[in-house]
Amino acid sequence: MLNERSRHQLYDDLKGVITVESADELMAYLPPVGWADVATKSDLEMLRLEMRADMADLKTDLHRWTITVMFAMTGLFGAFVVGVAKFVH
Repeated sequence: MLNERSRHQLYDDLKGVITVESADELMAYLPPVGWADVATKSDLEMLRLEMRADMADLKTDLHRWTITVMFAMTGLFGAFVVGVAKFVH
């Protein structure tokens, strides 16, 4: 398991074999945390599927909200027309 201490030791060992610039380059490819914290392709695929499901739910909610607002506006407009008609007559 790579921890900060072993990471530092690896870096020091590398500097003894290759240039500091090359050691820096190689160390840059190692994750700054343990491998357990690195996302895998399956983690990303699961996240993608969850996000698609969330977006579908949001689309459904938005559709329902739009229909509700349209019915409310139609009702308010109808009440306005009836009120104006009563006022005019």
